[in-house]
Amino acid sequence: MDGHDLRFLYKKNRINGSGVAGSKKEKRNPGRFLGMRQYVVDELRPKEVEKIKEYLDEHCELSDIGGLYWLKMPDDILSPTQYEHKSCQPHCAAIELGDKWVKFEMLVRSRQKIRCKCVSFATNQQRTFLLSFVDNLLDRTGIIV
Repeated sequence: MDGHDLRFLYKKNRINGSGVAGSKKEKRNPGRFLGMRQYVVDELRPKEVEKIKEYLDEHCELSDIGGLYWLKMPDDILSPTQYEHKSCQPHCAAIELGDKWVKFEMLVRSRQKIRCKCVSFATNQQRTFLLSFVDNLLDRTGIIV
């Protein structure tokens, strides 16, 4: 492996934290990993985190993983591929709540499959939906950013 390959793998891993540079997984399928795009609200106080948790508990589905929520994408804003993939539905965005931050993923995932061509970055409509959700969350909880 030459220096260029190592720089490519290092850059990929820095962006999305997937795999170990030079691992078999990386060599088998280079370029398939999606870098993570997300909207983050950080430096939250404990009371603000609690308000966000209450809002997410009411408006999202709680994952089996603590602090992780699923926000379902409405059917009318699914991409054509996502709409066609009925067996992959529902399509959701992940929201992760930490002790001082909340992260809104701009990746629309299938709840049924980890890898599929219907898993993709949010379209303009989906991004608008996600950012409107964030705005509503902040307005309704009274959190000023």
